Amino acid sequence: MFSKIIEIYDEVERLGDPKVKTWFLMNSMWFPITIIFAYLYFILILGPRLMKNRKAFDINKVIIIYNIAQVIFNLYLFKLSTDYALRNIHSFRCFRVYSADTENGHLARVANWLFTLNKLMDLLDTIFFVMKKKQSHVSFLHVYHHVLTFTGCWAMSKYLPGGQLVVLGVLNSFVHCVMYSYYLLSLMDRFKKISSFIKKHITQMQIIQFLLAACHAVYGITDPTCDYPKSLLYFGLTQAFMLTALFLNFYRKAYFNKKSHNNKTDHQLHNGNGSLRNGLTKKIH
Repeated sequence: MFSKIIEIYDEVERLGDPKVKTWFLMNSMWFPITIIFAYLYFILILGPRLMKNRKAFDINKVIIIYNIAQVIFNLYLFKLSTDYALRNIHSFRCFRVYSADTENGHLARVANWLFTLNKLMDLLDTIFFVMKKKQSHVSFLHVYHHVLTFTGCWAMSKYLPGGQLVVLGVLNSFVHCVMYSYYLLSLMDRFKKISSFIKKHITQMQIIQFLLAACHAVYGITDPTCDYPKSLLYFGLTQAFMLTALFLNFYRKAYFNKKSHNNKTDHQLHNGNGSLRNGLTKKIH
C-alpha cells in the first residue's frame, strides 16, 4: 500500500513541468501542502489561542507597507498578463500551453510562478486579521478563496503554465490593484471618505471577474479544437460559479441586509423617546 502511494506520488511529480522544477516552491507538492496546513492551523487554532488573553497588535504601519507592496506587485502582474494575452489575442477563445523553449512558454511560466508567489503573499491578510483580533473576518469565504487561489496557481504553474487562466490572471491582478489600494486608503484618515465610497464596488468587481472567467471557460469547453484539458475547464467553471454565489451572498448580507437594518433603525429613531433616540444616534454614528 505504502509503495503504491510512493509510486503514484512519483508519477504525479514526473508530470510536472521540468522547466520550473528548480524554481522556489516548485520542486515538490509538499511545499504547498505544508504551507496550507500551517496556515489553517495558525488562523483557526494556534493564532486565536495565542491572542485570547492579549491585546490586539498595533500593526497598521506594517499593513500600510504590505498594501503598497501588493499594489505594486499586482500592477506588475497586470502588465505581464496583459502583455501575454495581447501577444496571443488571436488565440483568445483557447489560449495554448506553449512549450518551455518558446518565448511565449517562458513568459507564461514566469507569470504563473509570480502569481503563485503573490497568492502566497495574500495569505498574510488572514494572519493580520488574527493578530488584530478580528477573528470574525476569518470567514469561510475568505479562507476558501485564499486556499483555492494559492493551490490553484501552484498547480497551474507546476503542470499547465499559461493556457486559459491567462484571462483570469488579467482580471484578478486588476481587481487586486483596486482592492489593495482601498485597503491602503482606509488606513489613512484623509482618504476615508474615498475608501468608503469604493468599498461596495470592489465586491461588485470581484463578482464580475468570476462571471467573465466563467464565460471564458465556456469558450474553451465549446471549442472542439481547444487542446486545454476539458476537465480543468469544467473545474474552473464550477469554481467560478461557486465563488460568484459566495460573493453574492456576502454582498447581500453586507449591503442589502445592512440597508434594511438601517432603515428599520431610522424608523425606530423617529418614533422613540428622546433619550433613546440620542443614545442610538450616538452609537450609530
